[in-house]
Amino acid sequence: MSFLPRGGRPMLDGTAGPRPSALTLLAWTNVLMGLSAASATFATCQVLGEKADFIAAAFAFAVITAMYTRDRLTGPDAEGALGSREAWMARHHRAMRTWMGLCGLMALVTAVLRPWCALALILAWLSGRWYAKPWIPFRGRRVALRQLPGLKVPYVVAVWVTVAVLPVAAGNDLLTLASTWWWALSVMLIGSVEVINNDLRDVGADRLDGTRSLPVLLGVAGAKRLGYALVVLGLLASAAVSPLVGVVWGGYAAALLACHRPERDARLRPWIESQVAIAALAASVPVGAYGL
Repeated sequence: MSFLPRGGRPMLDGTAGPRPSALTLLAWTNVLMGLSAASATFATCQVLGEKADFIAAAFAFAVITAMYTRDRLTGPDAEGALGSREAWMARHHRAMRTWMGLCGLMALVTAVLRPWCALALILAWLSGRWYAKPWIPFRGRRVALRQLPGLKVPYVVAVWVTVAVLPVAAGNDLLTLASTWWWALSVMLIGSVEVINNDLRDVGADRLDGTRSLPVLLGVAGAKRLGYALVVLGLLASAAVSPLVGVVWGGYAAALLACHRPERDARLRPWIESQVAIAALAASVPVGAYGL
């Protein structure tokens, strides 16, 4: 299947207009999430005072990209309405599986070069299997972990910390430092807001799938309020290691919550998928700048 841009087609919301190219859809829905994970790795290196580890960043990119690609290929709307991202993934199933295989190969190569990444790869693979495969008895049927009430957000951010934060800390013998765990906690708290931002957009598909995400359980307004509370907690956690990162990243995540409008959910918005890049940019600011 070609990844070259094409002419006018229905938009993602089914209305007439120029349809994003296959390459654009691939980048927005998968690659940007991988770049976000790589950004979390670079931010971790900066916050913990280590040199940028491009191999660890490539590992995080490969694993998260592969996991999100797999999730798209098996998502609830895989056979959904014409124009949906998931329907596009279904039509390009072979190409997407090839892409997923290349990401898996990259993850294996980086895991050989970084032993701690190998352990994280095993945990990520197990997590991916448990997350999407229905295996848990719940109310007379078997469900996946992502379908259990409210579990999607903490599970996803735990995987992100396992892939993007802990390998850097372990590779530099920093697992016993309190700053490592304060940073991991702030990533989980503010990172949860990123997941909520994505879940707000996917609330219709989650209802269809039976995934009881926070916006499904609490409603849009309730999920936003919880997101704001998580930002505040994330600011408190990050104050122990990198206050500037907490202020910039947390403020950006809160702004995305405030700007969310349901009528825009069908549009491609890279500033949501790539928002952890804000944390990496803030972490690159020299210590002591602006008095923080």
